[in-house]
Amino acid sequence: MNKPLKVFITYARTDKEAKDKLIKSLAVMKREGLIDIWHDTEMLGGDRWQQEIFSKHLPTSDLLLYLVSIESLASENCYQEFEIAKKQKIKVIPIIFSGCDWENDQLSNLQGFPDNFKPINEWTPESKGWINVVAGIRKTVDQMLSHSEHASDASMREQEAEVVFQHGNFLLKLGKIDMAIEAYSEVIEFNPRHVGAYNNRGAAYGKKGELDRAIDDCNKAIELNPTLAEAYNNRGAAYGEKGEFDRAIDDCNKAIELNPKLASAYSNRGTTYGKKGELDRVLSDCNKAIELNPKLATAYSNRGNVHHERGKIDKAIDDYNKAIQLNPKLANAYSNRGNAHRKKGKLDRALSDCNKAIELDPKLATAYSNRGNVHHERGKIDKAIADYNKAIELDPKLADAYSGRGAAYEGKNEFDRAIADYNKAIELDPKLANTYNNRGNAYRAKNKFDRAIADYNKAIELDPKLADAYNNRGNTYLDKGEMDKAFADYNTAIKLNPKFASAYNNRGNAHYKRGEIDKALSDYNTAIKLNPKLADAYNNRGSAYYEKCEYDLAIKNYTIAIKHQSDHVSAYNNRGAVYGEKGDFDNAIKDFTTAITHQPDHANA
Repeated sequence: MNKPLKVFITYARTDKEAKDKLIKSLAVMKREGLIDIWHDTEMLGGDRWQQEIFSKHLPTSDLLLYLVSIESLASENCYQEFEIAKKQKIKVIPIIFSGCDWENDQLSNLQGFPDNFKPINEWTPESKGWINVVAGIRKTVDQMLSHSEHASDASMREQEAEVVFQHGNFLLKLGKIDMAIEAYSEVIEFNPRHVGAYNNRGAAYGKKGELDRAIDDCNKAIELNPTLAEAYNNRGAAYGEKGEFDRAIDDCNKAIELNPKLASAYSNRGTTYGKKGELDRVLSDCNKAIELNPKLATAYSNRGNVHHERGKIDKAIDDYNKAIQLNPKLANAYSNRGNAHRKKGKLDRALSDCNKAIELDPKLATAYSNRGNVHHERGKIDKAIADYNKAIELDPKLADAYSGRGAAYEGKNEFDRAIADYNKAIELDPKLANTYNNRGNAYRAKNKFDRAIADYNKAIELDPKLADAYNNRGNTYLDKGEMDKAFADYNTAIKLNPKFASAYNNRGNAHYKRGEIDKALSDYNTAIKLNPKLADAYNNRGSAYYEKCEYDLAIKNYTIAIKHQSDHVSAYNNRGAVYGEKGDFDNAIKDFTTAITHQPDHANA
């Protein structure tokens, strides 16, 4: 036997007695299990009446009985209930209780009762009118239940589909993406109009990086339900991953318009603004997402990225920690935290985080790129290049990976390969200030000073606070003998970063070239104080002491330079020269030989 039809009664409060008579007249049908009646007086204390009616009871009804009177036609609530019933394709039966202008209303298009539409309160006795209404309603209910019996197989399939759908959701939460997609596809076979299955399968395809499939599924979900905020949100996320930022933002805006409390839409919009470099907007969206849902891990991770970009590394790590605490499987958060730890010089922690990110998501290109940066800083250049290669294989548009690989090739003195990678990185992202800076270094190494300066200029244009670019441009001006320009750049670099040891060291070199040995020594001392392991500064300070004929101090400094950098050719050559001055020819020859071993084309050695 079919379950009872759910009947919803729409009426004006002034017609409460008529509504009660209607309910009593339907009592036999209710007792027979044909219908189940709901009306607003059944609400419990504390229920929100609009939410109960518009979200819960009315949309799930099978039949709406509209008690028509002057008062109900004038009632805004009755009008809204009728409009919702139309949209939900709920069958509506007008019951003409009293004389009114209903024939000029859209109700006149519907089959109503009593017969001939004579108002119930004009029947004598009135009970005959109610009997006529009930007979018409019974006939309608019988037809609907008969149709329902024929559709029972379809209903069973729909129930089965719902079970599979919930299983798909469970698999998606577990991160079993392919199995979830299979489940959602099965649901769609059962019910080709299942909005949730299209939407969630789209989200799953998005997680796999199959962005066109994700967009197709979201399109279908939106076609079936144009008010489904989650579908716009998921489509926006896919457009963002494809680099179609404006379309992504439009979709996130639509999702937020439909559901202003959808935290993930703010988070996704923030992610897209981040890709556009609009950091203030990212921060605003992440804060809003966290306000709406303090357990949304991705919002903390995205906010961490903003802090990271702004150089607030400790704040970034705090947000990455929170993201990982909320979602221990969020690979991106581990990858980005690893990058932050690297910038703080904590290379072991950085490596551990990058490894974890790769374990969680072996296809996360940024994790390989970030791990490559760690290997590079540890001097493991070949390992770094292997990781950059993997990152580029996974994401051929990842500019940071090309830039990192370029720096690694530069570390191997393969300057042409370095420049080729820098060119590709800049083609993919013309706003990478550090990449212009690094390409400038490669051109300088090839003695192409004007091209190097052009790159440093571009880097400074993109990031006027990039101290490294001023320092490197200063070195190039020093190479060209343009001393005043070199000093100006070193001074700016030091002003921007008073702890920039290399800038002090390089300014010391400029003083040295001018013959200002004491000023050079002062800068070398500061550089060593800031970075006690800076081999170049010890080597240069040794040369300054040599100029002052303080040979023992010179030898001591060259020896420390070699201790910190065992292949420091200049330090061996310079120490050999001092030994020669002192008449210690055996040690001199030994040092010159070592220098030549490390660099066979070192003419002075």
